[in-house]
Amino acid sequence: MLVVGVMFLAVLSVAAQQVSAQEKVVMVAKPTLKPAPSSDLSAKLWISPKNKYLQLKPGEAKEFTVKVKNRGENEITLSPELEVLPFAEYFLEESWIELVPEKATLKAGEKVTFTVKISIPENADVGNYNSVLAFTNETYTRGSFPIKVNSLTMGVNIWKPPVVKILRKYVRDRVEAGGSYTYEIKLENTGDEAVSLSPKFGSTRMGRCLGMGCPTELEEAWVSINSPDKIEAGSKATVTIVVNMPAEAKGIYQGAVNLGINDPSIREWNQEVRLNLVVWQQPVEPYEKAFTVPEGSGKLSIEVGVNQHAYEKFGSINEGEPTFIVTLVSPEGSEISPSARKTVVTSVINLGAGYLPPWEEESSGMYRVERINYRETFILEDPAPGGWKLKVMPSNAAKFEYTIEVE
Repeated sequence: MLVVGVMFLAVLSVAAQQVSAQEKVVMVAKPTLKPAPSSDLSAKLWISPKNKYLQLKPGEAKEFTVKVKNRGENEITLSPELEVLPFAEYFLEESWIELVPEKATLKAGEKVTFTVKISIPENADVGNYNSVLAFTNETYTRGSFPIKVNSLTMGVNIWKPPVVKILRKYVRDRVEAGGSYTYEIKLENTGDEAVSLSPKFGSTRMGRCLGMGCPTELEEAWVSINSPDKIEAGSKATVTIVVNMPAEAKGIYQGAVNLGINDPSIREWNQEVRLNLVVWQQPVEPYEKAFTVPEGSGKLSIEVGVNQHAYEKFGSINEGEPTFIVTLVSPEGSEISPSARKTVVTSVINLGAGYLPPWEEESSGMYRVERINYRETFILEDPAPGGWKLKVMPSNAAKFEYTIEVE
């Protein structure tokens, strides 16, 4: 018995390229840590924990304890002070922090427990706040920044429950060059006041993908946005994004629309709708594969199938089940079009656990097809020995795989 199995990926209008790269090894010296002059260089403290991170809303408070032990031989006086980190987004204010005791003197081997209470004011902005609680002045230098040795690093993520719910933040689709595609973004205002909207094309996130292998950026001229200027209290709204792909488009395109929601509880980068569009084209010529049938073979089986995610199947241009037109060319050159003897469809269904699918937001159904495995089997009895050719024309499939089995 001869079995040949191959998985074939459909070309999504992108030519594959082989690239050779030269590796360059750069030796980087480790940074030298230099102690700064200090009167407490002899202090050797054990601090637990060294890092503390909290998540609080404006108006909330939280207490935690920090244990400090003197591991040195000399008596040491601890006078904790709050210091800022030079690379933090926001800084914890001294007035937000209460420390008990405010000072402590430890002999060799003694320990003390500090109680730290962080109280967030009602008017605090959402964001990530960081500061250092330094127990001594002992420092070392990393780069150009002095770092406190005997310290506790504190971080607080201040957040608010979003007033406006964004029910779709990602759009992934397969599109055709020259086509026009419409995507609806559903929003819901759960508050008791109207919230203004001002969607704009473009991302506020830092950084871009550069170099080979990166997607092409969507052009702003290809995208139009239709949106109300506000969402009334307790109501829903729809932002419509229309993408007109140029006729010469090829490859993968990415972009973003910032919804411009006037909701302080939603960070600006978290109110973006990300677009990922793959320009795809149905092939016009079948895939071909030559193979040999040995003398005395009694049956030839061809299995063709696809195992793909739902977004690869249910794109704007790609509705319906995958299908395959299978043709066999005999050693004499005659074409045979066998009928499928068996069809198997296997799907993975998500019942909506962990998220609300945008297309189900106003219905009672929560079933979503995540993955589909579709296979057809073609059988030819008593094939003639010699060289054969398999032709496969796929439809509604971004990729397919096949198996040739000769018995």
